Amino acid sequence: MAEDENRHELVCSFADQGYQDAIQIRQLVQLLRRQNEGSINAQLNEAGAGQAAGVARNALIANLVLWFLVHMRIFVRVISTYIEPSNC
Repeated sequence: MAEDENRHELVCSFADQGYQDAIQIRQLVQLLRRQNEGSINAQLNEAGAGQAAGVARNALIANLVLWFLVHMRIFVRVISTYIEPSNC
């Protein structure tokens, strides 16, 4: 019974964290989309801020990659607790 409660708490914890992370990832994707739409990049280049805009874009992309890697690591760790090596 205690093991079931621990699993339930673990699932709830992952769900809560996953929801928060999903919102942050969605915000990053929207920022990148907004930057690519319209003439935002062209206006920044004309204003002499093209290099700064590129640095900001690269930072957003790096952040997305890190989010992905962290979540894949957590996923593999959780899944590995439920899969026995002899079943693979």
